Amino acid sequence: MRLSSFFTLAFLLFVAVGCQKELSFEADNAPGTDVDTTGGSSGNTSDTALLYRTEMKDAAGEPINQGFATYEYNSARQLMRVRGQLTSEIGVEFSYDELLRNASGMIIGAISYDSESSSDTLFGKAIRNVAGRIIASVRYSDRAQSIIYDSTVYTWSGNFPNVAIQYDMTDPTDPFPITRIAMTFNTDGLLTKLDGQEWDDVEGKWNPTVLSTVITYDNNPAPVAATLDEFLVGFRDVVGNRNVLKIGVGSAGVVAPISENSYKYRTDGRPASVSIKSFITGSGAKAINQTYFYR
Repeated sequence: MRLSSFFTLAFLLFVAVGCQKELSFEADNAPGTDVDTTGGSSGNTSDTALLYRTEMKDAAGEPINQGFATYEYNSARQLMRVRGQLTSEIGVEFSYDELLRNASGMIIGAISYDSESSSDTLFGKAIRNVAGRIIASVRYSDRAQSIIYDSTVYTWSGNFPNVAIQYDMTDPTDPFPITRIAMTFNTDGLLTKLDGQEWDDVEGKWNPTVLSTVITYDNNPAPVAATLDEFLVGFRDVVGNRNVLKIGVGSAGVVAPISENSYKYRTDGRPASVSIKSFITGSGAKAINQTYFYR
């Protein structure tokens, strides 16, 4: 299920997928071609075309490892929903992720589920301070907030959060810490590193072992810019308007790659396709090819 706070330290290797019927491409642009770039801003500085679909399949040609995702926007061209479907060795998986915005477009939360119906729902609510910054994200069993699961509290340094602590809220009267994440952003506003520690119940303190996730990027605009607010409510796994090249995970200063991405770009600089190579399958590197469609 989505709403993946930071505490999944090994990030998802490719764009979230969710459920929607197949679309016709007869009147749509091919992935590598230019499109009309007139109109309002999409959130990408170099182009106003909107990503509306991604398709992925096993690079080795295995028919069961393939999927697609579709992207929906509001009238202000802000990302609202990602739906898709993935067929893998374990069967067909669905996902649906939606950003909840107020009348001015500000994010107030996010909701997701991973089935063809709206069962298995997870609702994340954004808590803001008087300055409008998200200082906490609370996750519930549903939009009615029937059961509270956990809360992530953020502290800020300058324009970015620098520490996030996740609390188990199974008993709201007695929350206890689970994970602490220190975040590093570069001067371009990209999330480049997360250093995570788990809470030691026996010792009553943070475990000194630090698990680090290191992310490197290219210099080209991403298909859809990932905003900080989307990240803080668990809707996105990265921040900024660049494409992930490599993700590494490790401890004690030794970081090993878990994924590497190789892109082919359109003439406007945005990706037309990417080969995603994963090193966490246990049987050597495994590659997935993903194609982007814009309109």
